[in-house]
Amino acid sequence: ISFTSDIWSDSKLHPFLAVTAHWILKENKNTALVLKAVLITFHHIPGSHTGKALASKILELVYGAEVKHNVRVLSYPVVCSDFV
Repeated sequence: ISFTSDIWSDSKLHPFLAVTAHWILKENKNTALVLKAVLITFHHIPGSHTGKALASKILELVYGAEVKHNVRVLSYPVVCSDFV
């Protein structure tokens, strides 16, 4: 499973985080590989939006989605304003 996330604010500047899961599945031996995707969570995230806080929230939401038994490694690039 691969995860992607995005954070943005609505028109009233309320921040939200979406996490999606993506995986490849072969439904049976006679079919081609199929890319699957599902929205894991859409979550209001008030408070601090530091890289550390966002990473913690993403891990919490992924674990709460009960898909961690399918995850072998969870890594992500650190791209945030904390290092600017």
